[in-house]
Amino acid sequence: NREGKAEPPQDRFGAAILLSRDTQHRMVEVWNGGCPPAVLLNSEGGIEWKFNSTQLPLGILPSDQFDDSVERYCYGATPCQVLMSSDGAVDCADNTNLERGMERLLDSARNVAPSERLEMMLEMLEEQLEDVESRDDIALIFVDCPVVQHIEAVAQESAQPIPTEPPSARRDSRAGAPLARARGPEAVGRADEGRSLALLF
Repeated sequence: NREGKAEPPQDRFGAAILLSRDTQHRMVEVWNGGCPPAVLLNSEGGIEWKFNSTQLPLGILPSDQFDDSVERYCYGATPCQVLMSSDGAVDCADNTNLERGMERLLDSARNVAPSERLEMMLEMLEEQLEDVESRDDIALIFVDCPVVQHIEAVAQESAQPIPTEPPSARRDSRAGAPLARARGPEAVGRADEGRSLALLF
């Protein structure tokens, strides 16, 4: 945020999602500044939780007003995935309404195996692009959130949002695995390893 404020790109700001995944404690932490919701999906592709944008994009607020608090969700004993997407992906799915665009993205991945969701979304978007030119970059990232079996105590916990801790309690933010697939201005892929991931526009 400091760098974006000091040297902002001309006529734009940096919308971003930062995600940290703790598989041992089955917890996801998200900071969303200006992006579509990061959506936690269950094994059937249904919505378990939405991490809505609660902050301004990077580079707008001075450091003393910038809020780096994150939203946390404990997903319990059921493996899940988090979908992060750009405005361009949602707009491509339905360029008349962003809410309907997000619904169409999610519908395309419903009732399919988690490993096939990305391909299903891409097929739907590619069909859309046959008739409508994309007006923005398209980015889709799925983050797998597995269940670590040897943490017995956590296995008893039910899925639930948990209170935000102060920034000092947050964990290390090391880069996650590289994207599995990328094409020109579009970025699509899955993050299966690593702990933290950032998506920036």
